[in-house]
Amino acid sequence: MIRVAVMALAMAGLVAGCSTDVEEPTVNDQDVAAIKDALYAKGTAEEELARLEPLVIEMADAVVGVVPNLTWFRNRDERRISCEAVPGDPSSASALTLRNVVFDGPIPDDAWPQALSRVQDIAARVGATELQVRADGPGNHDVLMVGDDKVQFGLGTLEAGVISARTGCHLTLSDQDRYSK
Repeated sequence: MIRVAVMALAMAGLVAGCSTDVEEPTVNDQDVAAIKDALYAKGTAEEELARLEPLVIEMADAVVGVVPNLTWFRNRDERRISCEAVPGDPSSASALTLRNVVFDGPIPDDAWPQALSRVQDIAARVGATELQVRADGPGNHDVLMVGDDKVQFGLGTLEAGVISARTGCHLTLSDQDRYSK
């Protein structure tokens, strides 16, 4: 069980931060207002988390459909991550990580392509179509599916299979209070 927890924590690293080290151009007050208006229009991070939660469960069930002897459970609490939606303001928005899905064993190599395909199909429904392969070797697979708005789903397997997810950058309810119009 400790190994599963360690694997889950390692996979949680897949969903770290949404800012980059690249310097962004300075924006004026009008640009900032437009960015904030766009963030308001997207809805809150909490609303996005509620929208993505059923997809993560669907992904877990899809993997079990490919590997019927696996069972899964959820671990860790949701977590807030600051996002730099407004250049120069690293806490101008937030992303929320969802609770990980942890399987009670690995996804076998012969089942990996089909499990990945099913999870990709589900992730694509919310625009997470960019596939980033982080590891692809015997018994060790780790991919990230990313969307334009930085929504992310991770699927990996080593000692156990794991699904991770993170919303894109949104205002949280507390962010909305901070930026109230």
